[in-house]
Amino acid sequence: MGKLIFIILVLVSQVSLAAISRPQWEVRTAPIAFIARWLTLDLSYIANENWAFGPSYIRYANESEYGNMLAPTYNGNAVGAHVLWAENFTDDAIYLGGHYYVEDYRSRPEGFLGYDDYTGSKLSAVIGKRSFFAKSFSVMGGIGYEFYNHEKTSVRSSGTSTIAQVNSGFLHFEFKMGYFF
Repeated sequence: MGKLIFIILVLVSQVSLAAISRPQWEVRTAPIAFIARWLTLDLSYIANENWAFGPSYIRYANESEYGNMLAPTYNGNAVGAHVLWAENFTDDAIYLGGHYYVEDYRSRPEGFLGYDDYTGSKLSAVIGKRSFFAKSFSVMGGIGYEFYNHEKTSVRSSGTSTIAQVNSGFLHFEFKMGYFF
């Protein structure tokens, strides 16, 4: 967490706090995540025409006692920060973004197999296109890579448990909608 604070402070020191023609704050969410019962929130402070940063939160809110038929369920939280660079925040533009989260959640695999507890962190980077509409709304779509480092404790219905370190990464797609204020 100390590294995260240091990175944010370095970015703030490099960014001019010049006024821009858009509001200084934006709140974003990923509406497709609602299908999995996840709530994602980014609160961005727009420091100038190119840089924004702020806190991020994910609530994994699928509190099923068993996994779904085709996919696991998740229940827990992730708290972190994000940084966003764009060609500008006043017009449609290409953007580069990154998130860092510390998370703790329970995953229930398909069926009645037990559960897995995950504790760790994840880091993602994305490139995409940002568009504006109705003066106060934005849409972002991009592609990126996500890396995670978790301690996984597996408890099976038979009563056995194992602990393993899980480090992995994958390609991911981003679609977010935002509101400026």
